[in-house]
Amino acid sequence: MKKNYIATSLFLMALLFSCKKSKEMQPVNQAPEAVLKVESSAGKLWNRVKIVVDASDPNGKIQSVELFANNKPVGHVTNAPYEFLWDTRDFEDGEVTLKAVVTDDMEETSTPEKKVEVINTLIDYDLHEKFLTMSPNFKYFTFITGKKGELLFFEQIESLPYKKTVRRPEEFDDGKFELHFAYANPGTGSIITISDITPGEFAPLDDDKRGQKIGTAQMKFKDIPEHNYYTYENYTGKSLSNLFAYNTGIYENLNLAYLYLRNDKKGLYKVIENLTEGGMETSLSTTGFEMEMHELTINHKLNGVTFNVFGHTGPGPDAPSVKVFSHHGQVMPSYHVLYHLPHKSPAFDHFSSVISFDKDGRIHSMESYSDPITKPLMQELGAQLSSQKLSEIDIVISGKDPFDMVFSNYYLTNNGFNFSWRCYSPRGDIRFPAIPPQLTQAFAKFSNANLVFAEAGVNLTLQDYDHLDGYGDYLSAFTGRTGKTLKEGGQYAVSVMHQFPQP
Repeated sequence: MKKNYIATSLFLMALLFSCKKSKEMQPVNQAPEAVLKVESSAGKLWNRVKIVVDASDPNGKIQSVELFANNKPVGHVTNAPYEFLWDTRDFEDGEVTLKAVVTDDMEETSTPEKKVEVINTLIDYDLHEKFLTMSPNFKYFTFITGKKGELLFFEQIESLPYKKTVRRPEEFDDGKFELHFAYANPGTGSIITISDITPGEFAPLDDDKRGQKIGTAQMKFKDIPEHNYYTYENYTGKSLSNLFAYNTGIYENLNLAYLYLRNDKKGLYKVIENLTEGGMETSLSTTGFEMEMHELTINHKLNGVTFNVFGHTGPGPDAPSVKVFSHHGQVMPSYHVLYHLPHKSPAFDHFSSVISFDKDGRIHSMESYSDPITKPLMQELGAQLSSQKLSEIDIVISGKDPFDMVFSNYYLTNNGFNFSWRCYSPRGDIRFPAIPPQLTQAFAKFSNANLVFAEAGVNLTLQDYDHLDGYGDYLSAFTGRTGKTLKEGGQYAVSVMHQFPQP
């Protein structure tokens, strides 16, 4: 009996050892390997998007792949290829977290994630009078076209402000489009085209940072020191008068004026604060005199020049400002001007300057939003127009200098109907848009048949805005919505206008 007990015990121990060893020799199940891929050439997603999950299992097989968007299930597949057609329109615009749950045949899972941006809004209009000044004598419209000329949206603008959210049409899948504004009456029509617009908000201009105009001060001066040039608001000349009342606007966020006096190479200034409506008088018996002298020289024959300097009361190129120097010139063999800016004045954060001049029939202009212009840059670019028919517009731009924007203007008169077309494009290939049938119905003369084959006079402006990318970046910099102009680059805007003769 005892022998049987010992034998049984040895057998059970051997069996237990054998099972334990067998279990230890089994490989541990590994989690599936998975990568979540999103097909998007523009970096943003709209309409239906293809989602691919590359999944494999090193020691088994994939049992299922589920796709979640913001933790909401949007797809489930059990066989390769693991692909999903995700409808982004089921989600609001903004960031969405995509997550794939990959499960193998041993119930082990992997959960790759990717954050994406959804934008099914084609455009958010936010238009104000600064961009579109409406007159009761015209009707106003806006429309959007694709790169093939297809009409994506059309509506009449009844009043301002105009706020409208336009959703992306299901059949339109491009990342850029053209935006148009038109106004017309029975005798006049105009279209403004802006190329390469990307989805999102379209709010062309900020509100005037000065705020509403709340009054006008009629300023007189006394105790005027000796001088031979002055600038005050929009007034300039050789002699400031003690008999004349100079009008000065008063605004909600800007209630000061600036007077500059130059006597040969010496400068004086007066900052006048707390303006009041109506008559005012300011004594110039005491003035600021700590000023830095600046000079601007253009060693070319000019047919005209305008130069302005502004003092800004806050940071950014669109901060409220007053004119601190202004000078104009006519035909001259060369141009040289001397002026002064306050060395230290608590009234101003920084100074900006703008110059425009005509050299050999081309209008050159330059803007600087942090440093005074001492030597204007001139883009040496040429342009040829193969045809002045609107249906055959083809502009070829030549030269070594880069440019960021092409501003072109076309104008014609046809059977008593005056028409103009202005186009903003980051490229040189300008294309005349097809006139929507809604415009033709409203104004019979406003049609491609009447306009496309008519001869047109053309002028062209090539502008460099510190290598901005398209009209959106241009608006951001021009209206001060980014620090690009002030913090990242001083002299940032250069333009050249090329005029083509009328036929």
